[in-house]
Amino acid sequence: MNHLLILLISAIAIILVAYALSTDIVGPLLAFLHEKFNEKYGFPRNVKTGKEGLIGKTAIVKTAFIKDPEKEFYRGKVSLNAELWNAVSSLEEGRTLAADEKVEIVGINGITLKIKPCA
Repeated sequence: MNHLLILLISAIAIILVAYALSTDIVGPLLAFLHEKFNEKYGFPRNVKTGKEGLIGKTAIVKTAFIKDPEKEFYRGKVSLNAELWNAVSSLEEGRTLAADEKVEIVGINGITLKIKPCA
């Protein structure tokens, strides 16, 4: 009976030590792995939406850009995320934007995109 009690106490002690080690080592390890997994496969932490989410995206020219006679920029339409947008661009003299050309969004003024040709 005495040996059985010692064996039971030893088993409980081993379980408690294993639990303590697992919470001190395995817990932080799992948290670290979870964070790395989310960085690679999960949602990004700083999701940009609205106007800020459009800047830097690539759009496709749908109508050729023509110079606005009253202003110093060119006007046309671009497609972005299956939506047609009005767009303006400060093109160099002699440079045009043809249909199906890729452009980058650099700003937004109301509902008009400011674009530049992709490099």
